[in-house]
Amino acid sequence: MEWVDRLVSATEWTAEPGACDWSDTERSLGACLPADFKEMRRRFAPWGAFSDHVLLLEAQGDTESVLARHASLTSSMRGNPDNRRLFEPFGILGMDDGHREKGLVPWG
Repeated sequence: MEWVDRLVSATEWTAEPGACDWSDTERSLGACLPADFKEMRRRFAPWGAFSDHVLLLEAQGDTESVLARHASLTSSMRGNPDNRRLFEPFGILGMDDGHREKGLVPWG
């Protein structure tokens, strides 16, 4: 992925790429995550952080994983439905709005 290579070069990142198995995460979400996101997370192992401003979430984990953040977001959306408008027109993946198979997934 050319742009991931360019990002690695621009940041002068030198750590070895990690290994991530996204199959459980994708199965739980019921959706495939973008290949470029997964490659970026693999290449920027082990932390996946950019100056503490952007943290690429992990495949597995208690708090810093895609599934944990997605569960937290959907829980807060159910607790305060007015927050749904923040994600219009896309919505959040898995929310009960008639389009469960479409929507955003937090990745960072």
